[in-house]
Amino acid sequence: MRTHEVAFLLNPAFCGRILYSTIRTYNEKTNRAFPFPLIYLVLPLVLHKETSILYH
Repeated sequence: MRTHEVAFLLNPAFCGRILYSTIRTYNEKTNRAFPFPLIYLVLPLVLHKETSILYH
């Protein structure tokens, strides 16, 4: 019973694309591999507050 906007933000393909873009950009800018532990911080920082609350 969530809104369409929230459902779109929680779409696994959309979240995967956010992660992919973040890792790719980081690697291009720094010429280093993306630190694995940081992967868990990307989505909570990028998605809006109400979506982040749904993850907890």
